[in-house]
Amino acid sequence: MSDLCAPMADEHLRLEVLRSLRLQESSPDPSFLPLVRLAAQLTACPSCVLSVLESEVVRPLAWWGWPSDAMPREATMCAQMISQSSVLVVPDARKDPRFMHLPSVNGPLGVRFYAAAAIQVDGEVVGVLCVLHTEPSTLSSVQCQSLQELAELAASLLIQGRQRREADDHAQRLYDLARASGDWMWELDAQGCCTWISGDIQAVTGVHPRELLGSPMPPEWLVDDKGEPLNPPQLLSDLLATRRPLSRVLSRWDAPQGPVWLSRSALPVFDAQGGFVGYRGTARNMSSKLVAQQHRREQDERLQRLSAEVPGALVQFVVPAEGGDPRYLYVSAGLSRWIAPVPEGTTALAPFGPADDMVPDDQARWRAALKRSVNSLRPLQVEYRRRSGRGPQRWFETRASAQRLPDGSTVFHGFTADITERRNLEASRLENEVLRREKAAAEAANVAKSEFLSRASHELRTPLNAVVGFAQLMTLDTANPLPPEQAHRLVGLRSAGQRLLDLVNDVLDVARIEAGGLKLKKECVDLGPVVATCLVTMRPMAAAREVVLLAELTESAAVCGDAMAVEQVLINLLSNAIKYNRHGGRATVKVSAEGEFQVLSVTDQGWGLDEAAQSQLFQPFNRLGAERRRIEGSGLGLVIVRDLVHAMGGTIEVISAPQQGAEFRVRLPRDTAKELPKAEPELPRGLSREPPLATSSGTVLYVEDEPLNVLLIQEVFRAYPGWTLHIATDGASGVAMANALQPDLALIDMNLPDIGGLEVLRLLRASPKTAGLCCVALSADALAEQITAARAAGFDDYWTKPIDLANLMPAVMRALQAHARP
Repeated sequence: MSDLCAPMADEHLRLEVLRSLRLQESSPDPSFLPLVRLAAQLTACPSCVLSVLESEVVRPLAWWGWPSDAMPREATMCAQMISQSSVLVVPDARKDPRFMHLPSVNGPLGVRFYAAAAIQVDGEVVGVLCVLHTEPSTLSSVQCQSLQELAELAASLLIQGRQRREADDHAQRLYDLARASGDWMWELDAQGCCTWISGDIQAVTGVHPRELLGSPMPPEWLVDDKGEPLNPPQLLSDLLATRRPLSRVLSRWDAPQGPVWLSRSALPVFDAQGGFVGYRGTARNMSSKLVAQQHRREQDERLQRLSAEVPGALVQFVVPAEGGDPRYLYVSAGLSRWIAPVPEGTTALAPFGPADDMVPDDQARWRAALKRSVNSLRPLQVEYRRRSGRGPQRWFETRASAQRLPDGSTVFHGFTADITERRNLEASRLENEVLRREKAAAEAANVAKSEFLSRASHELRTPLNAVVGFAQLMTLDTANPLPPEQAHRLVGLRSAGQRLLDLVNDVLDVARIEAGGLKLKKECVDLGPVVATCLVTMRPMAAAREVVLLAELTESAAVCGDAMAVEQVLINLLSNAIKYNRHGGRATVKVSAEGEFQVLSVTDQGWGLDEAAQSQLFQPFNRLGAERRRIEGSGLGLVIVRDLVHAMGGTIEVISAPQQGAEFRVRLPRDTAKELPKAEPELPRGLSREPPLATSSGTVLYVEDEPLNVLLIQEVFRAYPGWTLHIATDGASGVAMANALQPDLALIDMNLPDIGGLEVLRLLRASPKTAGLCCVALSADALAEQITAARAAGFDDYWTKPIDLANLMPAVMRALQAHARP
């Protein structure tokens, strides 16, 4: 089948050529019928079909002796002709493996013999001319040549049809354009007699075209743009006698149904020898336009009489094309109630009167508003204050529309009014309205920032999950170990992925803090267990850099703050103390009381900081040259530390000097409300004191639409033969599979193509079959509020991407064991 439907090198180009023939827009061409009849006679076959090869079907255009309908391309022999350059002859289709399975061969038609020639247009195969017989047969070389020539004739007919349709389109286009340029079209011969007039003239003038054919044009007097005869009078026929082109020449024709004002445009026509043969032109009825102009002139006169009685002032001014101050063309008499009339030709910056009467700040606003209106041609609307010798300072408003003139200048027509009383009324409401808008804008900004953080977290962590995950898979794959050189490169890949993940976490933390999305608790935090946990966490990093970690806790100390935030502050400070220390140095954590604060200090023995470096220490992404020493980091750790400390009501300072190390001192409010018992140092979060789990088999359903994430989890489960993993690529199928399979655990992505993870969980909890299913969210959404919302909705746990694949199966086993407990 693949050979039958093999496409050309450029199927798109072939279909473009086929579409250019526009065969579906026209009725079947009867000229094809003699062609197919002749092809059948020349080849001694009872049937012949001329078809076009469309993208999916073969559609017949003409046939002889064979009832033919459109058929799928893959079900026809004609599809072979797309890649066939010569005449194709099939003596017996039932013995040809390419065609013996086709319905036309095995079905009622029973085609045995088939011969075809390709129909090419513009070098592309667009159709097939084929002859058919129900008995085996063959063609001589002469018959093959005849079939090929008939196919070429068919191609010529197709091209002629295309050219005919293009010519019809061109003629219709020219006719439409001519119609659009005037109400009717006309032609004159060399003697000025009408040889052709379009029928549209009758609707305008009441004169039928046949009344004018063969006769000179009726006399038309040329008029000016107001419709008045020229002085001295001149006829249109006198202008035509010059044999020059006409463009929008205005004339008056006293037609039977009344006078008509026309705008005529025409071109003289010359023959091949340069002899004048007449005119071709258009005519447009301008009567309504000229009448409208007369009405406008009358309205202008009435407006001038009324404007003197209207409160306020009507103004008209023009701004030169090269810029500068406006020049006033008209100011109504209503202006005199405020100031003296503006002398004719006066140029002033203000809407009226001397510019120095306007408040300087408002004068600048007026100039800026005028410039914007000149550039955009949008209406001018500006409010300003003026002071005159007749009274106190008052508020005015000018509104005007802008219009560009042919010379590039801009004319304004508008109105100026005294709005002092309105401003006084609005002043009392303005402050409340401003506050309301600022509050709404702040709330909208917070919502937008939260949405951005959520999307950024998901979009950044999703590809990182694939990068870090596949690197972990290759590391854990003992069955296919990498060569040492490739394994070394893989270490670099994992390190780079982890660094990128750390940078993403830091950037999101900073953005979340700035957006106000960080919700810190106010609780009693015992610093002893926090310090112990952080030291355990940072010990591998310190050992790798030969740094000794020490702690000096003289007493049980508690602060009022957020335990997670305090731990993040200490982790970041210890990380810097290790990275920027010298080999064999010490990093010391101290806790001491200082008035109403507990001081948590971290000291290192690194190269220290001078005053200039300390002044730039808390700037985002400023690493003070550490990047040149190949020290990993993002330059955001101290920014996060500062913001977290400030959010808990504390302060942070640095004490350092070159070559003397650095000490970071964090002051947090003490919590003396209760005595804190001695607490056993906690292990880092994510570890467990429980013995290893022994669960060796189970069924897991993974609902995930990202193929790379699916592949990662499948690779992990492949190493555990006792476990069965099922995949659902959307929420609806995940709910259906959970009800059908009854798995032990469901891992659910929170962002699915049809419904979200929370909706999937709701449907699972609502079904009696899956109400007790252990459900764990596995998502790239890593914001605290998203995790809290998922747990509150009923998820048994929430795991964020990138996934630590080495701990995935132990985490699965722990989740199932915790879910099974009463």
